[in-house]
Amino acid sequence: MLIGEIHFLPPVPGTCPLCGAKHEKGTPHDERSAYYRMRYRRKHGYWPEEAPERAASEEDEAH
Repeated sequence: MLIGEIHFLPPVPGTCPLCGAKHEKGTPHDERSAYYRMRYRRKHGYWPEEAPERAASEEDEAH
């Protein structure tokens, strides 16, 4: 995954492909992991902690 000038290698085999942590299937992803955060930013264009603010501003614009 390439974001700007930072390149992240894929998660280690045996870890979650979405967050890079080792957890049981069906349990929450590690939202604090660098891999999860960078993957989220690449997909959505903003950091995970900005999601509630973005949702609120989108609601305000809709009204």
